[in-house]
Amino acid sequence: MQIFENVRLALSGLKSNKMRALLTMLGIIIGIGSVIAIVTVGNSLTNSITSEMASIGVTNIQVMLAEKESDFSDPRAAMMGGTVRVTESDRITEDMIESYRAAYSADFEAIGASKSIGGGKATDGRKYANVDIYAAGPDQRIIDTLK
Repeated sequence: MQIFENVRLALSGLKSNKMRALLTMLGIIIGIGSVIAIVTVGNSLTNSITSEMASIGVTNIQVMLAEKESDFSDPRAAMMGGTVRVTESDRITEDMIESYRAAYSADFEAIGASKSIGGGKATDGRKYANVDIYAAGPDQRIIDTLK
């Protein structure tokens, strides 16, 4: 009998405070609507990126590593001209690559490391082209054919 009494008390409270009930319902509706909108936008973005990756071939993934920055708390500051300090523990060694190759050889076709060693501008009269020079490992030829 206590349940019916609680329901009757709740309904009488809603009838006597109509404005408070309306504002509460409005807040709940806006809150749920905004959560649904955010989830929908996130799912749409995920689907868009996934379909874009599928159109270029999701089996061809290139991972880029940037040197860490010790002088700034924000690592993006290093990309804007900060001083970069790299220790030996930051470097990828041939032993690391070989251990990845041994552990994950069934999961990928090639693994390679490359490093930018310089660049400049090649000119021929009024024509010019920007040139970047990279040092690459032996699997780079396989990686380039996958692109």
